[in-house]
Amino acid sequence: MVFVLLLSSLLACSAGSSVETAESSSIRDELTLTDGQGKSVSLEDSADKYLLVNFWATWCRPCIAELPSITALRDSLGNEPIEFILVTNESPEQTGNFLQDKGINIPGYHMPDAVDKFQLVGFPTTLVISPEGEIVLKIEGAIEWNDASNVNRIRRLMSEG
Repeated sequence: MVFVLLLSSLLACSAGSSVETAESSSIRDELTLTDGQGKSVSLEDSADKYLLVNFWATWCRPCIAELPSITALRDSLGNEPIEFILVTNESPEQTGNFLQDKGINIPGYHMPDAVDKFQLVGFPTTLVISPEGEIVLKIEGAIEWNDASNVNRIRRLMSEG
């Protein structure tokens, strides 16, 4: 029983196992997000921008460790045409003021069916989505987003698009 719990925990929260893929999918409409009050969130204002969508969970230590580097990446990219959002499948009651308490000022949203809809195999998983709705980068596992090579990777993706 302990082995099963350990194995499921490892599968659910994969740290450091970065995988980069360049899949093509129109998923902007698939992001059915709600805010902390349960109100639907529209991404219409970001239609001409790239989206960096990080799927995370409060119980996932690699997710929590990664959040400051995502904030630093956002700050490094300044006025680039990219928006950052954090998505959890946990309820607003579970997450509460979690991001605020951790000093993370990236918008956090709820999407209960995220794991199934995006076939997530673990947390964290991060997608970079083009303005056309294509997944141009997928990273499974935690990485240092503010590392110079990752900042340059995101800039390169945006300039190629």
